[in-house]
Amino acid sequence: MIPITFDVREKIQECLTLIQNDLNHDIQIAYEASPEPLFIVADDSALTSAIMNLVMNAIESIVEAGAVHVAVEKHIIDQADNQFSAVPGNYALIRVTDNGSGMPPDIIEQAADPFFTTKNKGSTSGLGLSMVSSFAKQHGGDISVISEVNSGTSVSLCIPLVDAEADEKSSIRAIPQDRGRVLVVDDQSEMVDLIVSWLESAGYETLRAETPSLAIKLVSEAELSFDVLITDVLMPTTNGFELFKTIQEKMPKIEVLYITGTLSGHTETIFGDTQPTVLEKPFRKEQMLSAVKRLLNESSQGTDSVVTREINEQ
Repeated sequence: MIPITFDVREKIQECLTLIQNDLNHDIQIAYEASPEPLFIVADDSALTSAIMNLVMNAIESIVEAGAVHVAVEKHIIDQADNQFSAVPGNYALIRVTDNGSGMPPDIIEQAADPFFTTKNKGSTSGLGLSMVSSFAKQHGGDISVISEVNSGTSVSLCIPLVDAEADEKSSIRAIPQDRGRVLVVDDQSEMVDLIVSWLESAGYETLRAETPSLAIKLVSEAELSFDVLITDVLMPTTNGFELFKTIQEKMPKIEVLYITGTLSGHTETIFGDTQPTVLEKPFRKEQMLSAVKRLLNESSQGTDSVVTREINEQ
């Protein structure tokens, strides 16, 4: 995570320009920005992903014709604020509102949970809101969701404001460095977004790939070795085990954490006699970080990996 200081109004405009280039003409996007600068300290790429996910979620909720309204303004959170759980202070408030299908109360309660989605496989933003929530909390902010069935949804993201000349390093909590280098591979970009955000919040250096071929290319060009590979098991062109064996030829000391949602019946076919560390989806942030830490500890101690099959307790 590389935090920089910038005016969030300009970043939103950049994102909307990209989206509008490919937008269906039946959907209109309106942008309303505060007249005063709104400086925040954030990771540029992470904020871009958060904004893109909010807007794309809004667009996908509209069945045919409709409108999306994006606004950003200064917002003061005090002790009486019941919309956000962030600490009192001055914030940039980004609000994305649509007149789409909306969500019932039970869906709203789960909307920001990791892995929860009502979208079809292949949708562009299935894990978007979870990633946005994770981004907000990493940066000292929060999100709020208001929705009504057949009326639309409004999602608000607040991020602390800073003085434009303030030292950006003092604006967000310190992140421990040199925890390890992790390569994340999954054919679902939203899954990669979520895992990378979790890893970086814990101080890990990350590199991402959404195809095995890109992962192999990154490894072949890497100047430094990766400590851990986190890879999906079943992908369109190859499986995670074959990918790991290929990467291991260049980086013999790399450890691997497999993630999967459909492992049943494939274990022996894919892994053979090996006994890998596997996380079954859906899993929690704490489970993943614990598994990565354990793999790094085993690697530093020179011990053999023990079979680990973690299943999220519902």
